[in-house]
Amino acid sequence: MKIDGYQPVQPYGKYPLPHQGKQPGTAPAQSDKVEISSEAKRMQGAHRLEQERLDKVQNIKAQIDAGTYHVSSEDIARKMYAWWNRK
Repeated sequence: MKIDGYQPVQPYGKYPLPHQGKQPGTAPAQSDKVEISSEAKRMQGAHRLEQERLDKVQNIKAQIDAGTYHVSSEDIARKMYAWWNRK
């Protein structure tokens, strides 16, 4: 195979012509159809969870601002122990 020099793969003008028998728009009309997957349906319910999480965060922020938020040291130690010993 010779590498140097320009060798066109297919000369211009030898491309196949479009089919003359089929015209655009001759296909039977079809109605649009939308299908929502089960994953998308599950994600639609996530808005409620996001709102609940936002309410919880706002509640904790209000407690911190008021100085009434307290987490026991035992709970912190238990969570740290569980995180470091997870498999």
